[in-house]
Amino acid sequence: MAAGTAVLLAAAGLAAGSAAYPALAAGPGPASTTQPAAATWKVVKKVAGEDFTAVVATGRNGGWAFPGSSTRFGAWHFDGRGWTHVASGHGLQGGSGLSAHDVWSFDGTDVAHWNGSAWSRTSVARLLPAAQKTHLNDPAVAGIFAVSADSVYAVGNGNQEDDGGPMVLLHWNGRAWSKVAGGLFGFDVEPAQPMASDGHGGLWIPMAGPEGGSDSHLLHYSGGRLTTAAVPGGPSRTDIATVARIPGTSEVLAGGFMHAANNTGVDDAGVLLEFEA
Repeated sequence: MAAGTAVLLAAAGLAAGSAAYPALAAGPGPASTTQPAAATWKVVKKVAGEDFTAVVATGRNGGWAFPGSSTRFGAWHFDGRGWTHVASGHGLQGGSGLSAHDVWSFDGTDVAHWNGSAWSRTSVARLLPAAQKTHLNDPAVAGIFAVSADSVYAVGNGNQEDDGGPMVLLHWNGRAWSKVAGGLFGFDVEPAQPMASDGHGGLWIPMAGPEGGSDSHLLHYSGGRLTTAAVPGGPSRTDIATVARIPGTSEVLAGGFMHAANNTGVDDAGVLLEFEA
């Protein structure tokens, strides 16, 4: 791990019609010869020994940064003035936010919720695969995705040695958590399991498969069921690591890599996929 990892934010606006683009904001008339200031990135926080792998923006003056595997500090909060460590966010990894007062995260067998002033935790251990000493597994929550105030999904994994899984999909309905689906799909995608809306009330969920990348999956959750989507190259040649829906559409982008059949160390090449409903 590097001595420190920086959280970066854009240092200049890019929206047309903003102060960064006065010629666009002015409307019809003589074109301005003034060049807009170049947009740049700058370091806004650096923490020695930490490794930030997930950020959540809750507005222009709010956001969160989460570590991947380190539990030294946990969650960091941006309040519009600066970044501070929040004691109640210790150990949290990854997150999903709806507003400055409605952010979700996870840690081990707990899911956590930020209400604007503090993090509260709820154990979902009873909904995860059972811990089995003889199988050397380590059940835990692997990712979380907030759709609305009364609809939040979390992925859990039994993390059975070598093969991973079983995977479970949990749902918060605004009152309680429940298990809605699951299956044998190997390990989750690290450091935080990605999920994306399909635009129709369902989800796209990539899974890494067993160790070695020999049987990865792109799952589709719809109508209360999990199904495996067919992807170019098939599960033995294509690993999907991230997904994102194009806003306002049912189209989804996915990123990962392709490789020789059942061998992630040969003929590797990054790949971008697009799904059109």
